[in-house]
Amino acid sequence: MTDELTKVRTVFIKLLTEPPKEVQGELARLDRGQQLAWWFRHSIAWGLQAGLNADSLFTGRMLAFLERLPLNQRFISDRLTHILRAGGRPRRPTLIELFDYSYPATPVERITIVELAGKVLGELTRWGKPLEIADWILCGFREGLLLSTRNHPLRKRLFAELGPKGMDDVRSLFAKHIGPDPTGWRPQRLVSETLAWLQEVHPELVKPNCRVVEFERIRHLFDFTFWMGLAAGAGDGPAR
Repeated sequence: MTDELTKVRTVFIKLLTEPPKEVQGELARLDRGQQLAWWFRHSIAWGLQAGLNADSLFTGRMLAFLERLPLNQRFISDRLTHILRAGGRPRRPTLIELFDYSYPATPVERITIVELAGKVLGELTRWGKPLEIADWILCGFREGLLLSTRNHPLRKRLFAELGPKGMDDVRSLFAKHIGPDPTGWRPQRLVSETLAWLQEVHPELVKPNCRVVEFERIRHLFDFTFWMGLAAGAGDGPAR
């Protein structure tokens, strides 16, 4: 492994110091930080594509390593591979693709939340604040509450997919952070309680250090308040 990584490092440094003529023009338009990000993205995509084509043992070890990465980093790696394979076909906004990527085992939840997140992103983009977390928090609660009160069959399917333990978790979080009294569902309180939950459960996302971590923070905040809104609209909690 050490010898292989040394070879990779040597090639990568040569590419950084002597980029091919085909990409020199594109790199010249970027500052140093953007150049490094460009090389990072393209190197992962090229490396994975080459390894997958060769079906090498080294690629297998790399893929196993990628599976242990945080969700946002796995998303970047997988997305780069998909982009490479997709060619010029149009793609959804990156934030929405991260939403879609985050629910591999719950198809009803994935389809529902991805659709609602796309709707909210469109709204917030028109308002000129697509990444404003307070708005994502409030819109998540709104969408969950509206779905819960207007689409009872889908609400039941979501709760059924969640399972008994998941329903207990939602019930507990709802009692702790939201409560059954609608007078407590004030925007300022919803935002503060949701951020307190994030600090407790995902402290590494409180202050994002890059865009994909910022996207993951939005995904968690929207998901949390969506389920809180869903529980609020159920009247007597998720068991209904």
